[in-house]
Amino acid sequence: MKKLLKILFIFLLFAPSIIFAQQDYCCRGCGEQDPPPPPQQDTIPTDSTGIPSWTSSDPNEIIGTEGYDSLHWVSVNQMLAYTVYFENDPVFATASAQRVEIRLKLHPNMDRNSFSLGSFGFGSFHFEINNRPPFYQQRLDVRDSLDVFVDITAGIDIVTQEAFWVFETIDPATGLPPVGVHTGFLPVNNPELHDGEGFVNFFIKPRAACVTGDTITVEASIVFDINEAIPTNVWKNTIDAVAPHSTLMATVLETEVEISFAAQDDPDGCGVKEIQLYVAINEEPYEQAGVYPIDTVIYYPYIVGNTYRFQTSALDHVRNKEEFKFVPDTILNENLPPTDIRLSNNTFYNYEEQGETVGVFSTVDRINNQNFTYELVSGNGSTHNAMFDIENNKLVINHNFYCLQDNSYSVRVRTTNESELSYEKTFTLSMISIIEPDTTRIAETICQGGIYNFHGVDLTTAGIYYNTQQDIVGCDSVIELTLTVNPVYTTPLTAEICQGDSYNFNGEILMETGVYYDTLQTVHNCDSVIVLTLTVNPVYTTPISAAICQGETYDFYGEILTTADVYEKYFETANGCDSIINLTLTTHPKPVVDLGGDKVLGINESILLTAEEGDYYLWSIGDTTSQITVTRDMFGNDTTTVWVLVTTENYCTGSDTIQIIFTVDITTYNLADYFNLYPNPSTGKFYLEFKEIGKREINIYDLLGRTVYKGYFEGVKLELEIPHTGTYIIDVNNSIRTKVIIKN
Repeated sequence: MKKLLKILFIFLLFAPSIIFAQQDYCCRGCGEQDPPPPPQQDTIPTDSTGIPSWTSSDPNEIIGTEGYDSLHWVSVNQMLAYTVYFENDPVFATASAQRVEIRLKLHPNMDRNSFSLGSFGFGSFHFEINNRPPFYQQRLDVRDSLDVFVDITAGIDIVTQEAFWVFETIDPATGLPPVGVHTGFLPVNNPELHDGEGFVNFFIKPRAACVTGDTITVEASIVFDINEAIPTNVWKNTIDAVAPHSTLMATVLETEVEISFAAQDDPDGCGVKEIQLYVAINEEPYEQAGVYPIDTVIYYPYIVGNTYRFQTSALDHVRNKEEFKFVPDTILNENLPPTDIRLSNNTFYNYEEQGETVGVFSTVDRINNQNFTYELVSGNGSTHNAMFDIENNKLVINHNFYCLQDNSYSVRVRTTNESELSYEKTFTLSMISIIEPDTTRIAETICQGGIYNFHGVDLTTAGIYYNTQQDIVGCDSVIELTLTVNPVYTTPLTAEICQGDSYNFNGEILMETGVYYDTLQTVHNCDSVIVLTLTVNPVYTTPISAAICQGETYDFYGEILTTADVYEKYFETANGCDSIINLTLTTHPKPVVDLGGDKVLGINESILLTAEEGDYYLWSIGDTTSQITVTRDMFGNDTTTVWVLVTTENYCTGSDTIQIIFTVDITTYNLADYFNLYPNPSTGKFYLEFKEIGKREINIYDLLGRTVYKGYFEGVKLELEIPHTGTYIIDVNNSIRTKVIIKN
């Protein structure tokens, strides 16, 4: 039991926090099939100590991209796919697996940045991860089948350079890993139901820097709960990083071409698989003619007079493909287009009429004695094609240039040989003008915001404008307008004044906050506007009031005040305006308190003390009324001082103090009936002799009522001694008193 508790404690200690992912997931088969119960056994498994032991266990396997032949050849450009399988093996396992962790060290020849996660599953559940992310975190709700949540976290541990998947069972009731050993997302596998099996998929590419012959090995380790990690098999792929190269040999056989192929892969590569043949006839684009093994001889149809361009592209067994070649492997019956067009003359006059010849074309071609055709075509330099025409091999005028001002014109011409191969060229033609058009130049000025009407067009912007009219000979007469727009100046001003002050704005007296305008005229007779933004800052008056008691002082910004009045202080604000503080000072009288002179009280006497002119009272004895009665019982026989503090409703105070002296009364008794006192007077020592035995309280006071002796006596004769001279009162049982005199 201790071992089981220890295992449970460790599991709970390291159970991760529950994390809710934000990604969507797709579940196939969720809730379709309930997992079978744990396998029933005749006896509970135990460890060497005899304590019950429940464990989960698994055989593991990793399968990668199969590739080509026994070396599992793959392309350096290929996305490699891997699947890790795990099983809670019924041969070894005795409990459901609650936590499964898969780790896989990324090989140095793997491109870590291309890592992506694929589908995963366990039991009858299959989950697709959208868009193959590099990291995934999700809580799977499988309560309808397994009565648990399953948290999955997967991605790359950048510290250890490992891919990882962690499946954790969560009890929906507690949000923690379940306590029971048979509660887990992966039960002991039933070989018929496969409910104790699981898998994860991932994808990754080789590093681009890999060369042919490099290998990638990968091995996963899987941990069930807190058991030891169990390694999988090692999967190994060999990389082919270079495409093969190929060529062909072609022989013309009347109506067909015999073609054979040659190809070679890079040294130590996986070998050439096939050759793709491409053919272009005349000027048509290339088309694929077929795919053939390397040792194939084929026959391709042939027509005399056509030009054939043959090109091959070889593929190896991992689909590394030879790039398309700029120069074909073989060309049959090549007929090249012309190389140049020439024009005998490229100048003409503006008065020449339509149909007149500018110049004659000729073509430069590798084959002599051919007939060529010429035509105007669109394209770069065909700007003025519509103004000209071609008759046979002549460039002729097809427009009236008499009144045109441009002297340069551009046409684009194509020549085609008897093989229908073409060449194009742009020609620049120069026109010599004999008559120049008439131009009239004028200049006008307006102010900004104004309008100038130029032959029906309203102009507001400065610039050069043209209006063309026809003169008497049919040519244009041009009016050139230079329009100047003089600015309207706006000058912004800001000013501040204090409340009650005024501002002179070009003769206008202003006293209120606002925006004001004044329009002047510039030397060009345009407006110059002055815009004033005036701010009136307030003058602040702050009233305050204060009160003092008679005889006190008030500090008003350094001025010491003692009498009631109205006072003012002036300060300057940040805007330079006055800030006035107005003080109303009130003086309240203090209460007059008089308790009278000091008093002397006998043993049974009292005195009434009265304080007036107040609203609140506080006596030294704690009383808060205006009157108190003082008796000996309140203070004993000692002399005492009584004071009172009187406060008015304006919190002004007054006080007085009185001293009260308590004396002792001496009553004449027939002392012989009670006791004898001797000697009296005495030099300090004397005796009291009582008539009978009994317990008695003895007190001795001086004439001020102060106690000099206090005690109890039960005998007949009491010896007493007072060291100081004076007259003292002897009190027996607080009822019988007499005097004793002490002399030197």
